[in-house]
Parts: sequence; structure tokens; C-alpha cells
Amino acid sequence: MLIFNAFFIADGRPIQGFLVSLVSGILNAVLDYLFMAKMGMGIAGAALGTGLGETAAALIGLHYFACRSRLICFRKPDLEWWALGQAMYNGSSELVTELSIGVTTFLFNVITFAWAGEDGVAAISVILYAEMLLTSVLVGFSNGIAPIFSYQFGAKNYRELLRLMNLALLGIALFSLTAFIGSRVLAEPLIHLFLPDGGSAYSITVNGFLLFGFSFLLSGFNLFASGFFTAISDGKTSAIASFARNLAGIVIFLLLLPKLIGFSGVWLAVPAADLAAVLLSAFLLYEQRRSFLGLYQERRLQRSKYRHIPQTANIK
Repeated sequence: MLIFNAFFIADGRPIQGFLVSLVSGILNAVLDYLFMAKMGMGIAGAALGTGLGETAAALIGLHYFACRSRLICFRKPDLEWWALGQAMYNGSSELVTELSIGVTTFLFNVITFAWAGEDGVAAISVILYAEMLLTSVLVGFSNGIAPIFSYQFGAKNYRELLRLMNLALLGIALFSLTAFIGSRVLAEPLIHLFLPDGGSAYSITVNGFLLFGFSFLLSGFNLFASGFFTAISDGKTSAIASFARNLAGIVIFLLLLPKLIGFSGVWLAVPAADLAAVLLSAFLLYEQRRSFLGLYQERRLQRSKYRHIPQTANIK
């Protein structure tokens, strides 16, 4: 399902990819309700619903690329080990991101339980779910624009890359500001989806979410930086950007801030990590932008010289 989502975009059909994801999500929700609420299958029912929902998306993708795709089709594979290794290397930042989710979630659970018991664990679980709801647009935008960067980078269209970088950063800024305002305005309604009003867990969650919400101003730029460098086949830089925020930054601040400022430090660990990482991301993007500008001016100069070369007459 993950691969086909990227292929739909590369095929020029992002709406189809969106619809397939939507169908998969709705089917997952319906099956969860059926298996858990009606059939009493518990956690096994939830797992089965998720598996069947993603399987449906995979089957739709198989049919589409076998029969209806514009540009991409199945063929007998050639084992190009170098290309496969390069793809794995280029995706190392996503590997770091996925690994960091497990590590940081574990640390959040341990530390919040130590400070606030079961209510603290409930609070961090709700906050992380609410974070996914508010940052989904940022994630979708970064993933959706990545194939466009890849195409223009492969075509060596550096002028268009510079234009796209400016537009993308402007878009990220607007989405980030919207997500931050949403975290202020919608904090209590979002938390109401998961917890009843009036309890200790609810109070901890509201207070924690208001502090945690500062990360929405910055996290989009870090998400974009990691995805951007992956898109232009710079896996090393992408992995550095992802590691700085998702693993090293959060772990360091999560272990350090609670000791310095108390329980509030748990909620401020992610904003602090985003602030540190965004400084690194800004430097990396600035250097890459300078590189693109230099390459664009070099190609422009070469074309200018070529136009002024006198044409010699053909001698028979």
C-alpha cells in the first residue's frame, strides 16, 4: 500500500491514490466496529480489520498498475542490486523516523508513568493521536511534493527546483501556522474524542497539549527537509535531518528537561527538539539552495556561450 501511494503520484494520478487510501481507511474503521463491537473479537479483531483494509488498498493498486496506469506498468524484473541498495540507502531517513517512533513512544510512556501514573500514559497517548490529526496535512504535503522534486532534479531543471522550494516553504509555513492555531482552538474538542471531561487524565492532557502544541510551528519544516533530501537522492543528509529531530533531539530533551523544570519538561521535549532541528534544517536547505542556484547559473552561462558560437558553413 505504501509503495502504490508513491506510484499513484508518479503516475500523475494523486487523486486516485487519495481515494484508495480513503477506501482503505473507511474499510478499516467499518471492520473494526464489526469485529470488535458486534463480534467481540477484541484486539485480534482490530488487527484483522487493519490487515484487511491495507490488503484491499494493495489489491486495488495491483489492478490499477496492471491494467489502467498511464506511465507505470509491470514487467519482468531485472535484479539491479546497485539500484536496490541505493534505494535502501536513500530511504535511511524513513528508517530512522520509524525506529524513533518506537523508542520515543517507549520513553514517553516510562517517563509520564513515573511522573503521573496511568493518567500520564493516557495523556501522552491522546496527545500523540491528536498530533497525528493536526500534522497529517503537513505529512501529506511533504510526501505529495517529493515526487515533483525528484522529477525536476532528474531533469536538472534547477530554476524550477528553486521556485518549488520557495513555494513549498511558504506552504509549510501556512500549514504550520494553521496547525498551531488549531491546537489552541480545538484542544478541548480533540481531547474530548478520547477522554471524558473532568477527570485527572483530562486535565493533564489539556495542560500538556497546550505546551506540546508549540511543536506544530516547527515540525513541518523538519518533515519537509527530510523528505526533500530523500527526493533528490541525498539519503545521508535526509538521515541526518531525521535523526537530529526524531531520535537524538527528542531523546535528549525528554531525558533532560523533566529533571530541570519538572513535569512540564515532558511536554516541551518535542518543541525543544523541533527548535534545535529546525536550525539544522534551515542550514541544510540554505546550502542546497545555494548549490541549485550555482548549478542554474552555470547551465545558463553554458547556454549563453553556445548561442554565441558562430555557425560554420558546410563544405562539400
